[in-house]
Amino acid sequence: MMVLDEKRVNTNQIACMLSIVGVIIVAIQLFFILKTGSSICPNKGCKIVENLTVVAPYLFHIIGLAFFICLTLLSFFDRKKGLLKLFLLSGLSAETIFITYQLFIIKTICLYCLAIFLLLFIINMLNGERQFLRACFIVGAGIIAASLLKYDASLFLANKNFEKGTYGIRKCSEPTRRLYLIFSKDCPHCRRVLNALKGCTQCEFRFNPIERLNGLILPDVIPSESYDPTINIITLKVLGINEVPVLIERNNKGMIFVTGDTAIISYIKKHCFSSFPSLDNTLNTEFSNQDGVCSLETECSQ
Repeated sequence: MMVLDEKRVNTNQIACMLSIVGVIIVAIQLFFILKTGSSICPNKGCKIVENLTVVAPYLFHIIGLAFFICLTLLSFFDRKKGLLKLFLLSGLSAETIFITYQLFIIKTICLYCLAIFLLLFIINMLNGERQFLRACFIVGAGIIAASLLKYDASLFLANKNFEKGTYGIRKCSEPTRRLYLIFSKDCPHCRRVLNALKGCTQCEFRFNPIERLNGLILPDVIPSESYDPTINIITLKVLGINEVPVLIERNNKGMIFVTGDTAIISYIKKHCFSSFPSLDNTLNTEFSNQDGVCSLETECSQ
C-alpha cells in the first residue's frame, strides 16, 4: 500500500508540474504575441492556424492561459479529482477538434498546438488508468469521426465563394482576363510578382493573401472591407499546392494554375501587358510550374 501511495503521489506531482509548464508555455506565447505580433513556432503552421480563428490570436491564448491556471489550481485543491478529470477531458476534446481540423481540412500542423495536445494527453494519462482510457476514447473517436467526413474543394467553395478571399482588386477599363494571385506578405517571390504588376495592364487582378494584411500592397488596389484568408489556404491545400505565389485564371473552359514567380511574370507579360512581345506557348497549359516559390510550411528566403 505504501508503494502504491508513493506512486500516486509521484504521478500527481508530475501532473501538477506539467500543468505549471502549460501555464508557462502559453504565457510566453501570449507575451510574444502582444510584444511582437507573432508567436513562437518552428514552422509556418502556427501562423496559418492563427489566421483561421474567429477571435484574435491573443484572445485565443488568454483563454488557453486561463484554462491552464484553472487546471493548476484544481491539481492542488481538488482532492477527489472529480472536477479536475472533467476539466482535463474537456480540454483534450477541444484540442482534438483543433488537431483534426488541421489534419483533414487545412492539412497543416501547428507544432505549438500539437505540443499542447500532447501535454494534455500526458496529464490525463498521469491521472489514472481509467482517465487514460477515457482520453484514448475521446481522441480516437474524434479522429475516426473526422476521417469519415468528406472534404471537397468544390463543396467548400460552393458555400464560401472564392471572391470572399480577395483582399483587394486592381481594375482596368476593359479587362480581357480575370486573374487571382494567392500570395504571402512574407514571401520575397510574391513581392517580385507584385512589383511586376506596377503599371497599366489589360487584366483585372484580385489579390488573395494567405494571412491578414496591414496596409496596401499596391497603390491602386481597392481594398475589400472584409475577406477570409481561410478560403485561399484551403483552396491551395485541397489542390495539393504547398507553395506561393500561385496565379489562377478562371475562364469558360475551367481554371488555369501558374506557380512560381518566373512563370507567373511570364504569363502576365504575355497576356496582360500589351507592350511586351508574345512569348512562346510553354505556358498554355492547365498547370504551369517553375522555380521561385515559398513553401507554406517553412520560412522563405531569396
